[in-house]
Amino acid sequence: MWKRAELKRRGRENFRKNYWPAAAVSLVLAVMMTNIGGPYLIRGEKYNLVSILWTDLLIPWKFQTGIGIVLIRDILYIFIFAVIEVGGAAFYIRNREEQAKAGLVFSGFFVGRYKKYMKGMFMMHLELFFWYLMLLVPGIIKSYAFRMVPYLLAEDPDLTFAEMLHISEEMMRGQKWKAFLLDVSFLGWRVLTTLTLGIAGIFFTGPYIDAVNAELYAVLREERRVQYDADSAVIGVHPAHRE
Repeated sequence: MWKRAELKRRGRENFRKNYWPAAAVSLVLAVMMTNIGGPYLIRGEKYNLVSILWTDLLIPWKFQTGIGIVLIRDILYIFIFAVIEVGGAAFYIRNREEQAKAGLVFSGFFVGRYKKYMKGMFMMHLELFFWYLMLLVPGIIKSYAFRMVPYLLAEDPDLTFAEMLHISEEMMRGQKWKAFLLDVSFLGWRVLTTLTLGIAGIFFTGPYIDAVNAELYAVLREERRVQYDADSAVIGVHPAHRE
């Protein structure tokens, strides 16, 4: 059973021990999401294909007048930024145990994992999109259920789409509300990020939240291992790729 305070403490320690690479990785993620999916540095929200498609469906005139921009934006996410998002997860997973290199955020383009990262993230967001089409609340709940997908991809890109979603849902079973409260607990830092026009997001909020999310993944991964009394290969989680 994990506690927010302990998770945050470990997250702070892990990004501070390797501060500048962590800040650089979170800055890459922030700039990517700001330019393509909205003001990440100000809102503290991560870009995803679901939010873009959902917004475009809710505001038809925006879709009609900017369809070219929308298509370019979505294509960039599917083929480039989704891969970087998984690379960010890989960085923070490894940074828990050693001083990871910032270049790991781009590892999906260089270690033969590009197609797997891209396909996995696209399929996840497509699945979420259909859930959001039904109703907003079920879509939000599913987004929490699939929260661990980027980390699972980073550690085991050979998982099938069905396995990836199944494992993430199992890891998040009974954890969604606690994860939501964890997100809410960062509200003060996100307000500070807004007040500082994103500066706090670059130098603290971004890497802090990313590191804590990696800690959450690590805790739930270990709980699943204990539950199944199995090694990592049995439960579909392999050690992070090491160059």
